[in-house]
Amino acid sequence: MSTRKTILIILIFLLINTTILIGCSGEDGQPNLDVDSISNPYELPREIQNVIIYFEKNVNDENVISITSLDFQTKDKIILVRECNGVELSPDGRLVTYVSGEIINGDFRDALWLYDLDKQIEAKIAGWDKKFTEISLSNPSFSPDGNKIIFSVTWFEKDIVGLATVNIDGSNQKILKTNLPLNEGPIYSPDGTLIMVTCAGLDEVTGNPGFQLCLLDKDGQQIRPLTNRGYGHGSYYFTPDGNKMVFSEFEHGGFFGIINKPEDRFYIMDVDGENKTLLLNWEVGVRGFSDDGKEIIFEGRPDEKSSWGMYIINIDGTNLHHLTYFDEFLEEWYADIEQY
Repeated sequence: MSTRKTILIILIFLLINTTILIGCSGEDGQPNLDVDSISNPYELPREIQNVIIYFEKNVNDENVISITSLDFQTKDKIILVRECNGVELSPDGRLVTYVSGEIINGDFRDALWLYDLDKQIEAKIAGWDKKFTEISLSNPSFSPDGNKIIFSVTWFEKDIVGLATVNIDGSNQKILKTNLPLNEGPIYSPDGTLIMVTCAGLDEVTGNPGFQLCLLDKDGQQIRPLTNRGYGHGSYYFTPDGNKMVFSEFEHGGFFGIINKPEDRFYIMDVDGENKTLLLNWEVGVRGFSDDGKEIIFEGRPDEKSSWGMYIINIDGTNLHHLTYFDEFLEEWYADIEQY
């Protein structure tokens, strides 16, 4: 399941309006796949058993978070009694950050919040004294050391989606001097020197405007575009060594999928944009990596008629395994989410 498809509504309308007459089919062939099953968590490779992953959903205007290790030895469930977006878990698994609104003097305002899982205390750590219709916040994520949060800030009057950072204690709120009009869904590289974002760009096949990935320096200045295909990228991460990136890519198939069949692709690529390799033609949401960084943990499904499943695959595209013992958890988790 994609985790980063929260793209601005205004730009989505622009995208739809400019792609009514043109569709696109993928140029990549599906890799040959041999999917093995792991039916018991104790059959997992040792380096992956204790990896923590988390799930988040909104039910009845409350956000529910499930934190678990792949072997189910660690399990926790948290309910945030407010409607949130962009929920992210800290690297040490002790904090959660998210964006949620509050009403101040009759005005609804966005704010960035931090929730301490041990103390069960929530604190507002960033925001502006502006209405939601003037400034909107979205998609926060932690720095590698967990001491800072980066997030997107939309200034509607300027038609700019920029970036800002703040320390987890609420100090040093800072606006980065970005040089792109769209900087959505920022994530840091493992060494904190690079930032990857969703940016605006053209599909090299159709020439249509879309949502690509760009690489920025730590101050928010663009280094290079990373992708040039598809209409958007729903899930993207640096590998633990920082040398590669994995990302999902999707085509919506022209006019609401009428012209061509919608298509999903899952890639791995060097951070310099070289050696782009198709791993799967699936819808994929990355959940994490093995401790040695050689295996990708992801939630995926081969097509829209399939159920979601938890999988692992080597970063070279070999040894695809379905964690079938996870199926019952996923079925229960998505039972109250209509779209799944």
